[in-house]
Amino acid sequence: MRNVEEILESEDCSDKLFILEYSNWGRSELWFNEFNKWIVANWGPRDGVDPTNEGYAVMMTSDYKYGKQLEFDKFKIYENYLDNFFNEKEYLIQSDRNFLNLLYKLKSKNIDFKIITLEEVFWKPLENDKLFKDSTILYNLYEFINKNKLSIENITNNEVNDGHPSIEGHIKIAKKIYEKI
Repeated sequence: MRNVEEILESEDCSDKLFILEYSNWGRSELWFNEFNKWIVANWGPRDGVDPTNEGYAVMMTSDYKYGKQLEFDKFKIYENYLDNFFNEKEYLIQSDRNFLNLLYKLKSKNIDFKIITLEEVFWKPLENDKLFKDSTILYNLYEFINKNKLSIENITNNEVNDGHPSIEGHIKIAKKIYEKI
C-alpha cells in the first residue's frame, strides 16, 4: 500500500493499471535507521499455530527482492514488541480498512486496478465490499496453488516445505491473470 501511495503522489497514473497482490497476514514494513529505508518484517506464531503459546517469531530482510537477511539481534526487539504490545486481530482489521481506503482513492482518481489475494481477507466487510469484489481477479491464491498442486512443496515431493508457487505455478497464475484482464 505504501508503494502505491508513493506512486500516486509522484507520477501521472492516468494510463497505468495497478495489479495489487494483497497480503497482510504476517507481513509488515518497518523503517530501519541503519539502512535508511523500509525493511520487510514477516511474523507469525513461533509454534506455527497460536502466538499465545510461545509468542511470535520474526524474519526481517532489507527488501522484497532477496535482500540482506537481518541478524537475530536486530529483530529480537520486534519479537518482544509483538509478544507484549501487539493485537493481531486489530492490526489485521485496520490493514484491511486501509486497503479498502486505497481502493476508493484509486477509483476516485479513475485509475484502473485489479486485485489478487493471497489468502482470505480478515475483515469480512472488505470481502463483501462491491468495489473489492468487482476488482478481484483471483481470490485466495494459496487455495488455487494448493488445489492445483502447484507449490514448491508439490514439485519437490515434500522435500522442501514451502507452499509458495513453483515456476509452473507462477506460469499458471500469470496465464489466469492475463485471461482475466
